[in-house]
Amino acid sequence: MITTNQTVNDDEIDLLELLRVLFNHKFSILLFTLVFGVGAFVIAITTPNTYQADILVSSSEGGGVGSSLASQYGGLAAIAGIDLGSGDTGLESALALLKSRKFIISFINEENLKPVLFPDAWDPEAKVWLTLPPSMISRIKNALVNDADDEILDPKPSDLSAYAEFSAIMMVSQDKTSSLVTIKVDSEDPVVAANWANKIVVRLNAYLKNEAISQSDQNIRYLEQEIVDTPLVEFKTALYELVEAEAKSKMFANVQKEYALKVIDPAVIPERPIKPKRSLILILGVLLGFMVGCAQGLVRGWVNRKVVN
Repeated sequence: MITTNQTVNDDEIDLLELLRVLFNHKFSILLFTLVFGVGAFVIAITTPNTYQADILVSSSEGGGVGSSLASQYGGLAAIAGIDLGSGDTGLESALALLKSRKFIISFINEENLKPVLFPDAWDPEAKVWLTLPPSMISRIKNALVNDADDEILDPKPSDLSAYAEFSAIMMVSQDKTSSLVTIKVDSEDPVVAANWANKIVVRLNAYLKNEAISQSDQNIRYLEQEIVDTPLVEFKTALYELVEAEAKSKMFANVQKEYALKVIDPAVIPERPIKPKRSLILILGVLLGFMVGCAQGLVRGWVNRKVVN
C-alpha cells in the first residue's frame, strides 16, 4: 500500500515538476511560438494562390464505326495485307495518349506554353530566354565533370522538363462505375486553368481524329494499288469492299467533332483558390512553434538539473 501511494506521489511530483519547468521557460516558449507563427504568417501571405479548373468527359462514339468495320472486315483486311486496327478510340486508349509524353509535348509546343510554365526564365518584353544562375546541385555536377565548363547550355527549357512541369499540374481521375473522367488543371491564373483544361480535350480529339484519317488515307492508297495489280476479279471485289469501309471510317472521322472524348461539363473559370490554406498554415506554424518551445524548455531544464546534481 505504501509502495502504491509512493508511486502516485512520484508521478504527481514529476508532473508538477514538468509544469514548473515549462512555466520557468514560458518566455522562451512564447518566443518560439511567436517566431514560428510569424514565419507561418509570412509563408501564408506570400504563397501565390493556385486555382483548379476541371472538365468532365466520357467516351465518345467516335470509335464505334471504326470498331464495327474492323470486326466486319478484319479477316479480309488481313488477307489483303493491311491492318484496319481495332478501331479503338475508347476511353483507356484516349487517356493513355492524354498522359503520354508525345501528346503533352506536342500540346505544349503548339500552344507555346513554355513561357507560362517557366515564367522566371522568360523575359516577356524582350521575348528571350534568360540564363539563370546554376543551382548548387548543378555546380557540384560541374565540379565533378572536367569538361562541363566548356558546354554551352541552351537557356530554353527542354521538352522533357516542360512535360514534367505540365504533368505536375494536370490530374486525370476516372470513375470506374460510370466511366466518367475528370481532367483537372492547376494554375496561378484561373483563366489559364480553365482555358488549358478545355483546350487539351479539344487537342486530344483533333489528334486522334487526324491519326484515324491519316491511317484511312494510307490504307485506301494501298488498297487502290492492290486493285490495279491483282488479276483476280473476286479479290478485286473484296478490295473494293475494303476501300468502301475505309471511306466510311474516314467520312465519320471528318464529321465527328468530339472523336474520342465527349465533353459532359466544360471547365469554367474557378472563383476560389484551392491552395494555399492560409488559416491551416498559420495554425500549424503556431502549434509547431509551441511544441518546439516546450521541447527546448524541457531540454534546458533537464540540463540545468544535471548540472546542479
